[in-house]
Amino acid sequence: MTDEQWARCWRLAGPWVTGEQERARTIMHRELNRPGLALMRGFDVLDQLGRVGCPTLVGVGELDPITPVAAARELAAALAAGAARLEVLAGAGHFTWKDAPDRYWPLLLEFVAGVP
Repeated sequence: MTDEQWARCWRLAGPWVTGEQERARTIMHRELNRPGLALMRGFDVLDQLGRVGCPTLVGVGELDPITPVAAARELAAALAAGAARLEVLAGAGHFTWKDAPDRYWPLLLEFVAGVP
């Protein structure tokens, strides 16, 4: 793909768009792209999430088209009763820590610090 094509793909993920540093660290393995994406699409452990009993923060960007809010709600609902805390970050896409760092990092730190 060209840089222009990648830029259009990244923009679909939310407000934050990758920069030169991120693109420089990206390693493409074209032979693995197709089978890897197929494996990711087929990965489903939803029926096993009820076994997770520890406090779990499910954070999602409100604009995330890759892991939408509906999917995050489904994950949180599948966790053991009382284990999940769902947080939807307004105005953020797939990269919540980049789109809303002023809300993401304090939320994460507060959650981790509050877990017994």
